[in-house]
Amino acid sequence: MTVRVLIVDDSATMRAILLSRLSEQPDITVVDTASNAAEARELIKKHDPDVVTLSRCRV
Repeated sequence: MTVRVLIVDDSATMRAILLSRLSEQPDITVVDTASNAAEARELIKKHDPDVVTLSRCRV
């Protein structure tokens, strides 16, 4: 079973690190990345991921 992941982080560097690390795992597929909650909301509707990674976003 492959776990479908959406990465959400306001830092482009952290998104890239998480994407790189998670993509190395054979049982994980990163479906997309988002830089904020509004973008994430739309991508959740679009991709229906199993897991969403979140970090503390600056307001």
